[in-house]
Amino acid sequence: MEAYAIMHEIAIVFEDVKSINDKTLKSMLAHLKPRMAILGVKMTRVIKQSFAKTIFEGDAVQSLIKGRLRAEFGFRDGMQRMESIVQTWIDNVMVTFNSPKLVSGQIVGGFKIELMRSDFQDVLSNKQAMFVTPEHGHQLDWLDWLLTYGAKVIIRNYDFDAGAGKGRSHHGRMVQGFGRRFWNVPAEFQGIAHRNFATHAIDQLHQQLPTIFAREMKRVF
Repeated sequence: MEAYAIMHEIAIVFEDVKSINDKTLKSMLAHLKPRMAILGVKMTRVIKQSFAKTIFEGDAVQSLIKGRLRAEFGFRDGMQRMESIVQTWIDNVMVTFNSPKLVSGQIVGGFKIELMRSDFQDVLSNKQAMFVTPEHGHQLDWLDWLLTYGAKVIIRNYDFDAGAGKGRSHHGRMVQGFGRRFWNVPAEFQGIAHRNFATHAIDQLHQQLPTIFAREMKRVF
C-alpha cells in the first residue's frame, strides 16, 4: 500500500560530541533512548491533532460545511461527513520512531510520518464519502469528485441555480438546460490525485513540523 508521507526523516542532532569519549557517548545514548520513546508518543498525538485541524480549516472543507460546496452538493451534514472522513485518516497516521544512534561523532535520531493512502481508498470506501439522493436514489461520489476529478464534467445538461430556500441544501438546485448546461466541481475547489485539499493539508503540516518538533522536544527534555 502506497501512502502519502513526509519521507525525509527529521534529524535530531543533540550535540557535537567529537571530543567526548566513547564511554560518555554511550552513557548519553542510554539516557536519551527512553526520552526519545516518550517524544515519539507525544509527536504522534500532536501530529494527528495538527493534521485534523489543518484539514478542517481548509477552504474546501469550510465550504463543504457552510458554503458553496454545501449548497451545490446538496446535503446539510457536511460537518458529520468530514468528521468521519478525517477520523479515518487520523486512525491511519503512522509515525515511525528511529531510535537515537551514534553517527560521525553525533547522536542522531528521527521520525518518518505516513499520513494517508495515495489512492484514497481508505476514505473513498467510507459510506460518508457518498451521498444517495432521497428524490431519485442517485449516488453522488462527492469526495472522489473533490479529490480526483479536477475540472471533469460530472453532470451534463444541468447547472446549479443558486437561491435561498431552493433544493435539498436550501441554497439552490440543479436545473436542466440552465446556465453552462453542465456541472463540475467549482474551480476553486477542484482537485486531482496529487493536488487537492488533502495533499494541501499535508504540505501545510510539513511546514509546521519544525515548530511542533522543537516545542515537544523542549517539553520532554
